[in-house]
Amino acid sequence: MDILKIFGLDKNRTEICLLNLTILFYLFRTAVPIFKYPFLLLYIILILYSFINYRKRIIQVLRVFINHNYLIFILGLILIVSFLLSNKLYLAIFKDVVNLIILLSFFFISTLIISGKKELVYFISNLTYIVVLFALFISILEILRLFDVVSSNSYLSYTDTSSSHQNNSLEYIDSNFALLPSLFGLVGVVFFLSNENSKLKILVYNLLLVVFSFNIILAGSRRGLLAFIVILILILISQFCTFSKKNGFWKRIGFGSRYYLPTIIILVTVFSYLIFNTRTSIKIKTLEFIGSKNLLNTKQKITQNIYKYSLFLGDHCSYNELYSRIWPTIPEDPDSGWGTSVHKTIYPLTGKNVEIVPKGAKGYLLDSTCNNSYYPSIDLSEAYTRVASINVSKGDRIKASVYCFVSDSFNIDQSSIGVTYLDISKNLIFGKVLDSYNLNNKGVWQKLEIDFTCDEGEITINMSITKKYVRDFSSLKGYVIFAYPQYEKIITHSSIISQEVSQKGNNYSKFGNLNFHKFRIPKETKGLTTRWFRCEDGIAYSSWKETGSKNYLMDINSKNDYYQSSLFNLPKFDTLLLVSKPADNDLIRRWVSNFISEDTLYYPYRSNLSVMKISPEFGVDRLSRWEFAAQIFFREYNLKKKIFGGGFSFLNWYGYYFYNDKTRSDWPHNPFLQVLLYSGILGLIVYFFFIYKVFYYYIIYIKEYFLFFIFFLITFFFSFFSAGSPFDPPIMGFFNILPFFIHFIHSKDKQKQH
Repeated sequence: MDILKIFGLDKNRTEICLLNLTILFYLFRTAVPIFKYPFLLLYIILILYSFINYRKRIIQVLRVFINHNYLIFILGLILIVSFLLSNKLYLAIFKDVVNLIILLSFFFISTLIISGKKELVYFISNLTYIVVLFALFISILEILRLFDVVSSNSYLSYTDTSSSHQNNSLEYIDSNFALLPSLFGLVGVVFFLSNENSKLKILVYNLLLVVFSFNIILAGSRRGLLAFIVILILILISQFCTFSKKNGFWKRIGFGSRYYLPTIIILVTVFSYLIFNTRTSIKIKTLEFIGSKNLLNTKQKITQNIYKYSLFLGDHCSYNELYSRIWPTIPEDPDSGWGTSVHKTIYPLTGKNVEIVPKGAKGYLLDSTCNNSYYPSIDLSEAYTRVASINVSKGDRIKASVYCFVSDSFNIDQSSIGVTYLDISKNLIFGKVLDSYNLNNKGVWQKLEIDFTCDEGEITINMSITKKYVRDFSSLKGYVIFAYPQYEKIITHSSIISQEVSQKGNNYSKFGNLNFHKFRIPKETKGLTTRWFRCEDGIAYSSWKETGSKNYLMDINSKNDYYQSSLFNLPKFDTLLLVSKPADNDLIRRWVSNFISEDTLYYPYRSNLSVMKISPEFGVDRLSRWEFAAQIFFREYNLKKKIFGGGFSFLNWYGYYFYNDKTRSDWPHNPFLQVLLYSGILGLIVYFFFIYKVFYYYIIYIKEYFLFFIFFLITFFFSFFSAGSPFDPPIMGFFNILPFFIHFIHSKDKQKQH
């Protein structure tokens, strides 16, 4: 008995809708990770339903399915064999194998459900409309997330740090694939407009175009921006086609999108003016009006995305220069930008000795309600505020100060002002780098001052409060007030640095261009991946290497790495501050890790491999990874590996070379190079033939499935700079396999006709 007929449902259309929903929850979970849960539920239902209703045909259809998709199975077999024959198991590749199995199961079930061209047309049409609905939901969610109107935890948004590196102390996060739904939605709606005459629907579609475009522009994806510019140019061209007498495809798009272009131009102009030409207080009030829950995060994310575009446009300003340009501050008012934690603004100021504070200054009050960072390895909580980020030259002298008041009952361990270098390779600061409030004299306004000489680079001046043995500040009593922070840069002769280095005596040793500082690391620190160190003279470091059983050296000029140094404002002592990896909140990954344990041994390469240094310049990070792949192939691989591949040993080589982490996996960020490395020239030939067939099938059926060919091109463009295997990410795998399925259904229809 047919299950669906019991409920009076259209069997075929309901099956297709269930199939499409399952597919899209799976493909778009990179944008909204919580989608994995409805996917799992629907996937189980789909598998059980297909087995119950089509159990008599499964074996027969499976033979036909394998025979028709032999090329896909060959590529999958190469992937699995390379995975199993590698020097160890890599979880990233295991994930790719699982993704391939799931994708093949989708198309096998599609082969069971869809038996002819008519059903295929409904499958494609239904999938298009659901894609637009998903795109709308994801776009609105991402805009709200950017402005922190909704939570930005890992279940609502996706950040792929696998390809990230540090530029000017800014962690570069690649979330390109999370933007694909918005681009699909944009293209899909443009095609809807080509066949729409209803004025109401045209207005609604134009509104959708604005939402999708706004999310793409704000996302900070340079690949997304390039794809968007191409689409925008085509829409602009369609406007000129409206003057044509022939009512063709482009003319209909031009008429349908006539409200879109003026609207997006106005919105971009207003947003740009608000960002670059208004006072910080107006920007902050605007963010508060739209409901931003974390102004600091919002300001940083906006700056980060604009910074990515500035690299693309060739602007060489640093992230912190851009941040200061967008969010300029004035010392009298914490709400102008320097008050970056959850706080209360106080005016007028009162208290003993308040006359030392400049008149008109507002106070920045922190109490038990302020937000904090907790460092579990040292059981300490800290709330800090960045006063300024400054570019300094070698020998520059910086003087900074802030006025501070601690109430009698405030039970903190320290309230201070300090300095941090953002580029660890330039981490030399000499002088008074930290000043703390005298807690033995509470209830009095005190002026905290620092005065130091720098090496070339970027520094940040921070104010902070710290308390040991607490996870948050809910137990704090009383309050602290900071007021009128200011700094002064005094340009001096660069020789001051070398003089002060020599005055340090035996604490430092020179080795080429590297500067080292000796210190002792406790045994319990081993195995933690993020290490922050501040020695007793106040210098902050974040990289280390072993020189013996007891002594370790701090390498402050680590090759190919950009680190973010952090100065914790603790009493001066020689120690190591540790931050362990954050706990994995994904229940499924935690469950799988109980059964599959990745070998953490590192197997080194033998050749001398060296490529251009990673830099903030647009595209350099990808070019350096591609060059590294070429060097592995030509220098490290012997003839056998060049022909048949060397498995996935290169994953750890990439992780060690580019991140100085032997347990980390990284890859060439190009599917052709990755296939070449793990399966050799033979595997690459098979992959080239596969890609040729993908393009061939899309082109011969381009008239009926032009929209999905565009989806494929966009995804292929994104994957070319990020992907690994032919089916990574799954959305690329889906659009690679889809034309084979389309060709199968059309071939089946032709056989029926004959």
